[in-house]
Amino acid sequence: MPTTNARKQTIPTGAEQSVSRATIFSALGNSIRDVVSVANTTARGQLVNDLVAVGQGPASDKPLVVHRADAPGLHRLEYTVDGSVWLPASGVLTFASKAAADSFATSYPGLLTAGDECRVGTVVYRWSGTVWYLPVAGGYVSAGTNASGVVQVAHGMGKAPLAVTPVMSSGSPVIPARLKAQVGTITATTFDVLVLRNDNADAPLASNPVAFYWTAVA
Repeated sequence: MPTTNARKQTIPTGAEQSVSRATIFSALGNSIRDVVSVANTTARGQLVNDLVAVGQGPASDKPLVVHRADAPGLHRLEYTVDGSVWLPASGVLTFASKAAADSFATSYPGLLTAGDECRVGTVVYRWSGTVWYLPVAGGYVSAGTNASGVVQVAHGMGKAPLAVTPVMSSGSPVIPARLKAQVGTITATTFDVLVLRNDNADAPLASNPVAFYWTAVA
């Protein structure tokens, strides 16, 4: 029966009934944990199948590392310990959609640590420990205030931002120099902006059109 050396590579003991150059190099070669070049995910899957067929499939004590040519430039080194879930050595996961990122987090929460990041297209999300969220967001709002002078904004960050800064737009229908904005209630989905008239003892600007920019951090 073969044994392993100090680098955990499979080598013959010398007591086998039939040992040849071919069997020595086959056993040793397939057990070496080097980086394997693959063209794409199809070739990567075939590599796993080939290694499983010779008893050298990836496992927790036998990680498989590949350099995938069609992966994003800085994320081409990938590894797996089960042949199914592949993780980038860069630590930055890439998904086709936010739904795919959420699905991965639901299926493999133990692989994520708060602060981890992923990319969906050009958008970077951060893992809070329970959800993927946008660490920074912003936008432009043109809307009417309600009877209390409030505009509610849907921020889409995935969690309640820590801070929101609104700035009146120079294009606001009401002279922006006469207005100021204050942030009210902040939730995981929205925040309120109270628009006040600084030319009228900070009275709320009720039922009027306004325009402002906002930035938020979470």
